[in-house]
Amino acid sequence: MLRNLNMKKKFLFVFLAIFFVMTSWNLILMLRTDMINKAYHEIISNVVKLNEVDMLLDESMEELEEYLTRKLYSNNGFNRKLNELYESVNALSDVYPAQEEQLAYRNLRQLLITLDRYVNESIWQIQGRNPSEAMQCFETAKDVVIQMKEVINYLVFQYMQSSKIRYDYLVMQTERTLGQSLLVWGMILMLCGTAAWLFARSITASLNVLAGYSMQIAQAPENARPVAVTGKDEFAVLTDSLNQMGSDIKKYIKTLREKADLEKELQETELKNLSMENMLSRAELLALQSQINPHFLFNTLNIVAQMAMIEEADATYELTMNLSKMFRYNLRNLDTPVLLKDEIENLKRYVYIQRARYGETVNYQIEIQDSEMSGLPIPCLSLQPIVENSVIHGFDNGNGKGNIRIAAWSDHEFYHIVVEDDGKGMDEKSLEHIQNSQDMPGRGHTSGLGIRNVIFRLRLFYEYEVLHIRSSPGEGTCVEIRIPKDNKKVRHERGGEGG
Repeated sequence: MLRNLNMKKKFLFVFLAIFFVMTSWNLILMLRTDMINKAYHEIISNVVKLNEVDMLLDESMEELEEYLTRKLYSNNGFNRKLNELYESVNALSDVYPAQEEQLAYRNLRQLLITLDRYVNESIWQIQGRNPSEAMQCFETAKDVVIQMKEVINYLVFQYMQSSKIRYDYLVMQTERTLGQSLLVWGMILMLCGTAAWLFARSITASLNVLAGYSMQIAQAPENARPVAVTGKDEFAVLTDSLNQMGSDIKKYIKTLREKADLEKELQETELKNLSMENMLSRAELLALQSQINPHFLFNTLNIVAQMAMIEEADATYELTMNLSKMFRYNLRNLDTPVLLKDEIENLKRYVYIQRARYGETVNYQIEIQDSEMSGLPIPCLSLQPIVENSVIHGFDNGNGKGNIRIAAWSDHEFYHIVVEDDGKGMDEKSLEHIQNSQDMPGRGHTSGLGIRNVIFRLRLFYEYEVLHIRSSPGEGTCVEIRIPKDNKKVRHERGGEGG
């Protein structure tokens, strides 16, 4: 059943199964723990009730003594304590089911009634201005309190004795629940480990098959045998794509061989047109190569990125995807304008690759201060060569430390795009050579598009000198692209904005 599911659904299925087991056990554990806690709470609660009665006895007698000795005008404090004492004693009615305990409880209630009688007598005497009789009643009440405390201690002892068996059972249940929890969690960990091992083995096996087939395509594509497609997951899609790519490469190789055979026949039969035929053959071969190599490399980069993602090599995946996207972006027609936001995105990919290459030696800062700038049309690959020139020439080919700032903003008259660094800069002669060059530049460094190439294409695109360079030895370099808002190329690409 799992074979027909994609990777996402497989992971979801296993996750839900493990989640169901964990949730079910947690629910059972919570219910059992709650029952044990309630039993513990009941034992402790009953002991607490007895302690409350004992404490209220002391507090009541303190209130009464203060009333009698200090001759207060109100005995509300004592009455409140006495009411609480009655409520606490009445709350013990269901705690003692045994006959001996019931007898002791009834004795406690009777003593409370006796205490109430002597207390009231002492209050009447003190109100009748008979302090000696009042204190005599108070002393008798204190003796009753001592008897009540003895009954309370007896009830506590009896209750603890009767609760010992229940308490021992609760302790055993707690220990048993702990042992069961350890066993269940161990089984869950084994289940997770087994599932992870099975997934890893499945993924590794599929990757080994795809890696072997990729090696066959790279070394001898005409002899590579397609891989059987099983299941419906992402590996099946990737396998099918590799098979299709291998088939296309075989067709291309067959076409190349047919072209080569045809060229040989033409060379033998048409000696007079040898030079022309050689040029035609070269053009056709380059055309085929331009179709095969970029797409093969682009597809291969995507495969490597997917493999890195599956193997959880996040840094490799991010680097490969940035290189793949940058490669596809660089295949665009340089005569076709792009939006500034797209150029910035490509520049960010270039920066990511440079950081992976050189580390944090060069610090990049990108600031787009005006959202209007994002839709500005500019020639493709206008910024990357400038930044690349700063890295290569401004910081000793990336080995020096420095900062590069890319900023874009607009005012009422111009759109401004600035690339500035704090590198070693240029002298006046080098700066004049770059700015005053009127010839079509050749191929630049690395990307094939040097800064002179950028200057040339910006002149052709805007029909206006928009690039300006400021630099001094040891002071860094600032390259500014300053585009008038009323430029016809800007108005046209923006659909008539800006007048």
